[in-house]
Amino acid sequence: MWNEAAEDDLIKLWQAKMPLLRSVRQYRQPFVYEEMAKAMESLGHEYTTAEIKVKLYEFTNKYKQEQQKIGPSSWKHFTAVHEALGGFCFDKLVEDSILVDIENIEPIYEDCESECQSTLSISDASSSDSSNHSSSSDTAVSVMEEMREIFLKAIQTWKESKEKEQILLQEYVNDVREMQQAFIDFLRRQN
Repeated sequence: MWNEAAEDDLIKLWQAKMPLLRSVRQYRQPFVYEEMAKAMESLGHEYTTAEIKVKLYEFTNKYKQEQQKIGPSSWKHFTAVHEALGGFCFDKLVEDSILVDIENIEPIYEDCESECQSTLSISDASSSDSSNHSSSSDTAVSVMEEMREIFLKAIQTWKESKEKEQILLQEYVNDVREMQQAFIDFLRRQN
């Protein structure tokens, strides 16, 4: 479904839109993907916003796999995707910028914080301006902590609603049993 030209155009578009994707909150990002879909259409490629999101998700995962390998990557899009993602923690980018339907949510990596820290400390050591990286490192960590807190609160709320649902279902089952028993007693008295 995706041809080489469409992939190349999408990556260029992704590189151009990445600052915007990083700067807007998650619930405001759909318009960015809609703009990307329109831009792709103007380039002669017809893809939905969902298809674009999935393709970017695939690029991000492929990039992560290639990064784990020893030696230079043979994947033709590695350099372009690396430029799009920059030095940011790609697990966070997956969580923040690539919205996936609720049924397809990938697990959030708990070790992302340590990966981000090691990535940022490596870039700190190689950079001449370590104070900039230190503040961006602190910002990245605080954003990760905030995201983790929001996620944990959402999980807790979900658990509480499931527990309430369970209680209501149990009450319903008990009521149905009582009604059945009352109906059986009624029928016995009629005979």
